[in-house]
Amino acid sequence: MINAFLDSRLRYKFIFIFFVIGEIIFAQADSVKITGYDIDFTFNPSGRKFIIDARVTFQKRDSVGKFSLLLNHDAAVNNVRSADDEAIPFHLSANDVLSVTLPEKIHFTTKLTLVFSYILPADSFLVNRGMFVMKRVFHWYPLQPDDIFSSALRITVPDNLITLSNGTCTKKYKSQNTSITSWQTNHETDLAVFILNPDSLAYKRDYIAGTKINFYFIPGFKDADKVLAQVKSSFSFYSKFLGKYQNDTYTVIEIPADWVLDRKSTRLNSS
Repeated sequence: MINAFLDSRLRYKFIFIFFVIGEIIFAQADSVKITGYDIDFTFNPSGRKFIIDARVTFQKRDSVGKFSLLLNHDAAVNNVRSADDEAIPFHLSANDVLSVTLPEKIHFTTKLTLVFSYILPADSFLVNRGMFVMKRVFHWYPLQPDDIFSSALRITVPDNLITLSNGTCTKKYKSQNTSITSWQTNHETDLAVFILNPDSLAYKRDYIAGTKINFYFIPGFKDADKVLAQVKSSFSFYSKFLGKYQNDTYTVIEIPADWVLDRKSTRLNSS
């Protein structure tokens, strides 16, 4: 009977410990919320690396001095710093958990901005046929699950590559053999970056109402003509009822989901 009593006490002790750990996890999730990103993303092809400066805005509870984010464990984190350039202690674990410890003087701030500077190996995000895919599930930027945020993202790549991301493309220009594209989003739960080499894609073009239609698609895509006809039909509708398109070119890239999922990278095979 004594053994049964001890077993019962031990069982309840484990239940209590599990409950406390769960409360700590949920309390931390509620203590810090990401509200915005301002990210500079540069692809260095010679070094096969992505160089990233992520300026992250948080809304947090008073007195919070330590919290954790998700960040790819392959990231070489150069530094984490505050908005006024003060170094912030951090630790990145092998299971993609980045722990951040705030100086005592900013424990009681409710709005916080931190800058994360790090490098990621580009080939960890390489899929078949020369495409790089960056998605939230790969933790390429510091994040918490389910946060809703706005973002500004500037992507710099060699000018022979095409980039895509969430939201609205607000500006694109070339400088010293590079292409810089700026994107803006609101009310997002994910940030994605696609980098493509158009030389690895098939291509068709047409002209409608003075606008050049660029259509890129994977080699051997059986429905290319059908999709291009749909694109032209939609564009003709736009031109007829909304007026001339504001730019000289209109580009569509058709990439079926199963083509992206056929990947060489073992990291990208995980979800």
